[in-house]
Amino acid sequence: MSSRITTKRNVSNFSSCSVGSYGPNRTIPRTGNTYYGLGNQYTMGSSISSVVVDKSLLEPLQLDLDPNIYAIREKEKNQIKTLNDRFASFINKVRHLEQQNTMLETKLQLLQNEPQKDSNVEALFKMYISSLQAQLHTLQSSQDFLKADLERTHSLVNEHKSKYEEELNKRYTAENDFVCMKRDFDSGYLSRANLEVELSLLQQELEFLKSLYAEELQELQEQLQETSVVVEVDNCRQLDMDQVVKEVKRQYEDVSARSRHEAEAWYKRKFELASSQAEQQATEMKRAKSEMDELNRRIVRLRADLSAVKMEYNNKNEQIKEAERSGHEAVLKAQQEIKKLEAALQKNKQKMAKQVFEYQNLMNVRLALDIEIATYRKLLEGEENRIGQDSVVYVQTVPTT
Repeated sequence: MSSRITTKRNVSNFSSCSVGSYGPNRTIPRTGNTYYGLGNQYTMGSSISSVVVDKSLLEPLQLDLDPNIYAIREKEKNQIKTLNDRFASFINKVRHLEQQNTMLETKLQLLQNEPQKDSNVEALFKMYISSLQAQLHTLQSSQDFLKADLERTHSLVNEHKSKYEEELNKRYTAENDFVCMKRDFDSGYLSRANLEVELSLLQQELEFLKSLYAEELQELQEQLQETSVVVEVDNCRQLDMDQVVKEVKRQYEDVSARSRHEAEAWYKRKFELASSQAEQQATEMKRAKSEMDELNRRIVRLRADLSAVKMEYNNKNEQIKEAERSGHEAVLKAQQEIKKLEAALQKNKQKMAKQVFEYQNLMNVRLALDIEIATYRKLLEGEENRIGQDSVVYVQTVPTT
């Protein structure tokens, strides 16, 4: 007895149940596959349909097999395995994508909750920057005040400097006057010394003249005595020698008195002139000395004032330098703080932009994943529809003689 098998397939798939496990002349319906949840699973308790016998099939079976049928079946089996593996990988990928989608949704929620915190930080930064700007404005106003004080100090220093230069010029003038007065004093002192020497010489000359006159007077008296003696010896002339002597003596006394008076008057005039000049020189010297003392006192006072002005000038310069240094340091510190805050603000802006970019990328990835999931879902639904179609196998047994 020979058998003839005719199989009609609608899909390229096989069941795990063998065809020979059923009886002859039976029609085995197979609707679905062996996967759960993807079609109608075959059960042993289902009803058996009636056997249809085709008389044309009672003819002898021609077992002319195609030599490529085994290769084709092997290829179909490999394709089925490949499709099953792809289906399993698709399922795993769908699960992985769903997990990734859940993770991305969680990240999205976290990122959506972050902007409020960033906005608070930005508000704090703005508040801190405004406070720093207020401090900077205060420092600028104090700097303006210090600049005005510096200008006033410079004007005061210039005024004191002009006064110092004026007093210095006065000092130089006083020193020049002192030198001139000292020169006059020296010349006066020399004149006094010369006058004193001349006075001493005149006094010596006066003494010499006095001694000379006294000696001449004595000689004259001796001569008169000798003359009187001669007169006494020579009595023949009858001369009145007493009268002559008296006359000569009177004339001599007149001449000597007149000469003495003239010499005394001349010496007196010279002495009075020298005394007056000496007194005038002494007065001038006293006046010059008093002026020198006054000038020395003024020089000492001006030096003290100059030292005080120099000390005040140095103190003002130190205060100005300290104020400039502190103001410059405060400005630099404020600028550094502003730069740091601007850098932090820029960094936070970049971070926000990066987070927004990441959020957009995540949204794009989510959209792509949703599209891919929808594509895989359509592919799976199409695969399920293709696999779930009915596959009918006709088995006929034909007896042979």
